[in-house]
Amino acid sequence: MGFKQVYILDGGLPQWLADSYPADTEHARPKSARGNFVAKFEKEWLVTAKQVLAATQSGASSIIDARSRERYLGQKEEPHKGMRSGHIRGSFNLPFLDVLDDNRFKKSAELEDMFVSLVGPKSPHLVLTCGSGITACILLVAARIAGFSEVQLYDGSWSEWGANPQLPIDPISNI
Repeated sequence: MGFKQVYILDGGLPQWLADSYPADTEHARPKSARGNFVAKFEKEWLVTAKQVLAATQSGASSIIDARSRERYLGQKEEPHKGMRSGHIRGSFNLPFLDVLDDNRFKKSAELEDMFVSLVGPKSPHLVLTCGSGITACILLVAARIAGFSEVQLYDGSWSEWGANPQLPIDPISNI
């Protein structure tokens, strides 16, 4: 949204509290007037279903799904009633919990090994997806930590793809 200096609290609030850092329990009120930040949508961070479909046909991108292996394989019913089971044709599966050690991201070398073993040495472009576009952000950050610079989020994710019978999926697997 236009922020250029962004920092992520590795491990989030749970790790902050586990490390015994101070935290307030009351809602804080701003001490000064409102700021002057103007949000600027940066569409280059996102891809559409149409772009993902093109990527499945061209092979120019590696698509990685952050859902659990059971959901990816279509062995577990989707949480949305009537949603197709399976995954985007040609995509890879890397459950988002696999890139974390408890609350924190794994070390960069370990993350790099994970991504390279999945998609090959420094795949030029990664598209991250999940069920709704939220947990894929964890993979997006992990890919950046691992040294991949060309990463984009498919925020429509399975909620959009799985609901559209015109978009191809790999069939349910019993693997």
